[in-house]
Amino acid sequence: ASKYIKEAIDSVLKQTFTDFEFLIIDDGSTDNTVDLINQFSDNRIILYRNQENKGLIYSLNLGLKEARGEYIARMDADDRMCPTRIEKQVEVLENHHNVSVCCSVMKKYGCTEDVRYGCDGIIPNLKIRLLRGNCLAHPTMMFRKTLIQEGFRYKKAYIYAEDYKLWVDMALKDVVFYNIPEALVEYRKSKAQVSYLYNGQQRMNAWLIRQELLETLIKQCP
Repeated sequence: ASKYIKEAIDSVLKQTFTDFEFLIIDDGSTDNTVDLINQFSDNRIILYRNQENKGLIYSLNLGLKEARGEYIARMDADDRMCPTRIEKQVEVLENHHNVSVCCSVMKKYGCTEDVRYGCDGIIPNLKIRLLRGNCLAHPTMMFRKTLIQEGFRYKKAYIYAEDYKLWVDMALKDVVFYNIPEALVEYRKSKAQVSYLYNGQQRMNAWLIRQELLETLIKQCP
């Protein structure tokens, strides 16, 4: 991620909310990403290095395991946080104790540029919405650490749709999601991203997730 990593890190360090730890997971990179990371002297940065490539799911779960904060926000190495992202999501979770996950819409840029707006507040009928597909933006997520302590994890069997599976698992346990209808993350759209390179496998696993969700909901019907 050497082409974009400094830009991504800068966007996190320039947040209006400043009391956070900044975990960076380097998954056995072979470019100069680590050298670029080490140019930053901010003591909030904690770098974890996989000595060899262990894959996305392993690295995501490592971040969840090592995070010590009350809330966990995530972002990919080629995206950018808007300056008030953490502040606004923390405010939601502080003021709505029944909410465990806060997301937002995101601004796409790169090959195309647009801003998508979703619902405002608690997302209604989430299980039904997820039957249509993954309607939640993974790079915008912030959730309570307690969800990880309850056992929620990214699952390797659903690679390239692991976020979709996690939202379905949470929705089936009636976890409450809240959406901020404002772009708080700038998402880079390119031909090098996972959803482009592995579109076929992603679509297959997404279909499997929808099928499993539908079967579960049918079984729950009286």
